[in-house]
Amino acid sequence: MIAVGKLLEKHPMDNGIGMVPFALGWAVFALLAIVGMISWAPVAHTLVTPYNPPMCRRFERMKDGKTEYFELSIERARVYERWGTIGTRKGGATSVMRDSEADAAKHADKKAASKLRGGFAEVDPDPDWPAQPDVDADVIDALNGHTNAIGGHSYAYELVSGHAGIYRHDSQLLGGEVARVLVTSHDRKRAIQVTTRNPDAGLIEIAQQLAANRERIFAADVIKAPLVAPLAGFSHWAAFSPYTWNCRELARTFRSIWWAFPIHDCELSGGETPTVAEVRIATVSKRGGLITWPRDPVPVTDLRLVAVGRRRPKNQGSARQPKFLVCGPEQIERAITEIEKGQSGSWLELRNYRGAVARVDQRDGTLFIDGAEGSAGEAAAVLHQHCRA
Repeated sequence: MIAVGKLLEKHPMDNGIGMVPFALGWAVFALLAIVGMISWAPVAHTLVTPYNPPMCRRFERMKDGKTEYFELSIERARVYERWGTIGTRKGGATSVMRDSEADAAKHADKKAASKLRGGFAEVDPDPDWPAQPDVDADVIDALNGHTNAIGGHSYAYELVSGHAGIYRHDSQLLGGEVARVLVTSHDRKRAIQVTTRNPDAGLIEIAQQLAANRERIFAADVIKAPLVAPLAGFSHWAAFSPYTWNCRELARTFRSIWWAFPIHDCELSGGETPTVAEVRIATVSKRGGLITWPRDPVPVTDLRLVAVGRRRPKNQGSARQPKFLVCGPEQIERAITEIEKGQSGSWLELRNYRGAVARVDQRDGTLFIDGAEGSAGEAAAVLHQHCRA
């Protein structure tokens, strides 16, 4: 999965979520200004098409006697970029999820035009980039057969006794024990992975529930469902398609493995688009750690506000009707402070995982929480509670 800083770009959205139009700290919101419409219907978004090799473009130019290159690759709404100088170790790669396939194509076209203006010429794409998965490979055989840089085997998945289609691999990661379970399809060409730092926290129990729902999971980009019984403090599980999760741990299988975790109910609606789900995952991972069981909830906190008289970033939505931004709950107090500093008529809204909205208005220096007068501390308490309600 891509780091949050790589995911999020400062660009306006026309379908429901974007940069909050107020000065709430450029450093914070530069990391959080993404995303697309959150659909709040409690159903999974099914995959539009099976995996298809992405469209690729390559550009080159000579500079100081060396060849610089820049590459673009588009898969659905995700744009991959790679650049460097042939014969050196200089270069890098990144990717970003856009709102839609059309927006991804537009973003790539702008990047290409910029390179052409900069003296690059388009050439034939590199047939080896990006690495293509083998969607017909046996996932267990592919993982167990993979060798690391020193020639050893990275994985040793073994069938869990008494549980058909469930395989387990235990290892050491960053000084601690990590357990991985794979729930495979009947032909073992697809699998659902669950990983935890607490191997005794009910790993097989959640794997059994995933196995019972595997066909629903394999048909979805994002899916959320209640656990049969609470597990390590969690009430639900969620699963994400390879496209949504975008983990290239092993090139051969990276489009064959779905990723699942137990979650708190307030952390996901279950109806997010892949674009929004990717930011939700990053938000929870950064603050709680998806493989740490148990952990504290990181509730959905979508904020928007108008701080009258305060500086507003350009091209980030209407001042009268700003767009919701995917935030962390720690931003609530900052948002309240911002409208307090604004002129009379400033306001903020918080939307939770159910789609319910709570509002705080500032009129002549006094805060009103859903119409009732209150202090900044009371407003923060109400909004934090609303996140989990």
